[in-house]
Order: sequence, then C-alpha cells, then structure tokens
Amino acid sequence: WGNSTIGLNGCPDQDGDGWPDSMDDFPSDPTQWNDTDMDGYGDNPNGTNPDACPSEAGNSTLPGLGCPDQDGDTWADQNDSFPLDPQEWADQDDDGIGDNADDCPTVFGTSIYGRIGCIDGDDDGWADSYDAFPSDPTEWTDSDSDGVGNNADQCPTQAGSSTEDRVGCPDSDGDGWSDQGDQFPSDPNEWADSDADGIGDNADGCPLESGNSTRPKIGCPDTDQDGWADANDSCPLVPGNSTEPGPGCPDLDHDGIDDAQDPFLNDTDNDGLPNQWEEDHGLLNGSDDALGDPDGDGRTNIDEYYAGTDPNVFDEEPEDNVTPDSEPGSNGTGGGDQPLVDPVDAGGFIVSIILAIAGVAWVIIRRRKMPHYLAEIDGALDMRGLASVWDEIKRKLDKGRILAQHGVVLKEAVDGRREELEGLWEEWDDPDLEAPPEPDWYYENPGW
Repeated sequence: WGNSTIGLNGCPDQDGDGWPDSMDDFPSDPTQWNDTDMDGYGDNPNGTNPDACPSEAGNSTLPGLGCPDQDGDTWADQNDSFPLDPQEWADQDDDGIGDNADDCPTVFGTSIYGRIGCIDGDDDGWADSYDAFPSDPTEWTDSDSDGVGNNADQCPTQAGSSTEDRVGCPDSDGDGWSDQGDQFPSDPNEWADSDADGIGDNADGCPLESGNSTRPKIGCPDTDQDGWADANDSCPLVPGNSTEPGPGCPDLDHDGIDDAQDPFLNDTDNDGLPNQWEEDHGLLNGSDDALGDPDGDGRTNIDEYYAGTDPNVFDEEPEDNVTPDSEPGSNGTGGGDQPLVDPVDAGGFIVSIILAIAGVAWVIIRRRKMPHYLAEIDGALDMRGLASVWDEIKRKLDKGRILAQHGVVLKEAVDGRREELEGLWEEWDDPDLEAPPEPDWYYENPGW
C-alpha cells in the first residue's frame, strides 16, 4: 500500500511529497527528494538546505550549501578569497591579507611587522603607526629615542648624538665624538691626542710630537722645560725666559734680553750703573739713579761711576774725567785729563741723558775686555808678569769697569796659569830643570 504519484504510483511515501520512498533521496523531508551530486544537500532550491552547487559535490556551508570547499573552512571555494587557507576566506581591502589576520581589514596595506596589512609608506614591512621612521626604509625602531634608528645606532640602548667615530652614542661635550672615543669628553674643542702629551690635536702646535711647550706653540718638544718650543728656542738645551734678540735663553735680570746679549746683565734697573756699584755706594736701585747727584758736586752718579770717584764725596777738582768711550784720565783721544763732555756746562739734563745712553756702549766695552785679559794671562811668562796682570784686573773690578762674573772667570784663569808656572819650578835643585827667572821675587811674595 502506498500513495506515491511520481516515479511509481501507489508505493509507500513517508513524507508525502509524491515520490516513492524507494526513489526519494530524502524520504523524511517533503521539500527535498533528489541529490544529484550525492553530497547530502537536496537539489530543490526552495527546499530545506538546498544545494547551491547541485551538480558538484561539496560540503560548504557559507555562503551557500553543498559547494566544493578545498580548505575545509566551510566557505565555498567560489566565494573564498583564500580557498587553500582554512584560516582565511575574506579580504575586504584586497591587499592580499585575509581579514582574520589583517589589523586594518578595511584599509589597503602591506605591512607585516608591528601591525599586519596596514599602511607602510616606506615599504620596509613596518606599519607606519609602529614605524619610528615611516619615511626611511632602512630604519623603523629607535629603542633609546635619540633620533638615530637601531640599525645605524651603535649604542641602541643608550641615547646619544655622536656622529663621528660612532653613531648615536653618548657625547657629553657635543663635539660629535662619542665619549668612548673622545680623549677629551668634557672639552667640545678637542677629541684626539695623537702624540699622547695631554694636549688635544686642535690646540697642539706639534700634534705628532709629544711636548709641553707653551710658547709660541703649545704642545711641542721643550727639552729644557722653559716653556719655549725647541724649534723656536735660541737656547734649547738651557732654560731661560728671554724674549730678545732670541727667545728662551737665560735672562738673570728678567729684562727680556738674553744674558749673552744684555749690556746691563748686572744692572737690574737698566740705568747704566752696575747693581754692585750702587749697593757699595748706598744708592737706591732705581732707574733714575744715574742722573742723581747725592754729594752736590755737579756730577751725576753716572759721571762719578765713569770717573771712578765716590758719588757721596764732594769733589771740587776730580782727578779723572772720563766718558764711556775712555779709560780714567783720558778724554778719548789719548791726552789730557779734561772730560770729553761736561754735562753741567753743556746744558745739564740733555747731556746727562746722552751720557746715560753712552753707558750702554761702555758696558759692552767692559764685556769685550775679558778676552784681552785672558790672552794676557795665558801669555804671562813668569809670576811677576802674572801678578801685574792680576793687579790691573783688580783695579778695573774695583771701579766696576769689569763685570763681576767676568772677574770670577779671570781669577780662575790666573790661578790656573800660576799652577802651570809653579810646575816649571817644582824641583829647582834638579840640574836638568831650568831655574826660575825671579826666585827672589817669588819668595818675597808668598801669595804668588
């Protein structure tokens, strides 16, 4: 018994859809009866769970049923933007990144770092919103926030502004050199010290030669340690503070003139009167002493000095009238005792100035006398002659016509010559030796 009317008449039809149960693929569903592709979804588009692809077997459920779904994500391949990716099926912004993974699903973007599928202006892979350098394809992160990207930053975890030896490292003095590579990290003007002398190359006058000179260049070799660079030091092996005619030579009176060239070496106040003469006569060591006249005899101190007289004793008719160009008792021409110039009669002050200037030449003359006396000492053939030379030297020393330091040298020369002469007479009773030429005189003068 049955009530089917389609296919076979009068056969059992449970769902009453007209199709006999034996021919109904869905005998319990009156809306479906045929499943052409045998995928479990009925062909009737108006029935229950209609097959969207009735001629193709499939198990899709979205957006239609019964269509092929290769990746098994329930989305029909024909509607799946990623038919082989079970995690993705839609790409609203058509940027190739599925909406499930896309952090910006409605905005086209190619970023893969920071955020996926977002705008990446410099195409470095980093989303602009996460890129510290959105316009620089070589940088994207700045861990220490110093403005230098981590890729270029040689101190990526330490903020810094160095640009020279290292990029992005601490630079305390702001000279561009990192503190680590800066030999003067607190001095913006220096960073290197090639010769390791403690003076930066920028200020160092000799950056490749170690030195501690201060004049005229800094940091150059200074062998005698007087501050003058050897290359500019006229006396590089002897410390000195002279400035002319050559720098760096001894200058005992601190007048700037090299002692070897200084006509007033022992004239501290440069008035033409030796320090010792002024001291011996109780004069103040002042630059105006030369024109003074403490005894009121009309003669300035410098006149008294050249005449060999005492500036403190009134002299009505002085015995010697000398000038800087003459010896006592001479007027410079070889005769008479008259002064070459009388400063009082000639107008006082002006002539005195002339004589003071002439004093410079006289001191130079005093220096030149030493070689003369050294020659006389060496040429003395006996004690009597040697004693005569020494007596003359002492007279000149007493009158200041020979510099004191020259007197010391001459005394040493006299002593040396005396020892030489004594050696010739050491054994007078030896018949093979010549007897001394003046034995009586020698015995009468035991000091000789």
